[in-house]
This record gives sequence, structure tokens and C-alpha cells, in this order.
Amino acid sequence: MLKQSYQDRRRRFTVRWDLAVAHTHFGEVRGRVVNISLTGLRFRVPKRYLEGSILEFEMSPSLDVQIRAYLRITREYSAKQGEFEYGAALQTIDDDDIAVFLDTLLELKVKDSRRVA
Repeated sequence: MLKQSYQDRRRRFTVRWDLAVAHTHFGEVRGRVVNISLTGLRFRVPKRYLEGSILEFEMSPSLDVQIRAYLRITREYSAKQGEFEYGAALQTIDDDDIAVFLDTLLELKVKDSRRVA
């Protein structure tokens, strides 16, 4: 795995990516990724999950890119009525999608540094 500084692992990027979340007992729902980092993400869906739940998900940074992975719910945030917002830790990313995920984060980091400069 890539050696990353603590600061890089914690750095979150604000995004608005489509998301499909699946749970063995609750089926699939669609939502939105709110922010993302190397180790986790924050997302919003119309379904309540328990902290600690493991979910399969597919996020779409663009129309032609999908990244599949598993995550574990670590925190619930307040959200508007009818929605639920969660913080989640990435557990595993499909082997075929790891490079795409890392490249996507690198693009976000470059765009962010250009905006700050």
C-alpha cells in the first residue's frame, strides 16, 4: 500500500458523486457522496443504517467511472428530514478499482492546490 502521511489520510475533499449502497437485509438505495478522503467518506441516503454496518457501495465520480468498495458506518450526522448522513471507513476496494480511486483523489488534490495557490 502507498505510504501516506497522517495529514493526507485525513484530508477530505468536498464532492457531489452519485452513490448506490447495498445491504444484505435492506436492499439497494441511491444517494450522494458528500466528501471523501483516502480512508473514508461521508454520504447521504434515504435509509437508516446502524453504526458498524458493513455496506457494499458503488460511487460514480463521473459518468464513465464507477468505483466499487465496502465500507463500515462509523458515525451518523444530523440531516434534513427523510435523509440520513453517515461517516464511513473504507474497508476494501475492488482490485480493479484501486488505481482509479487513487487517481481520482490525486486529481482532487491537484485541483484543490491550484484553487488555493
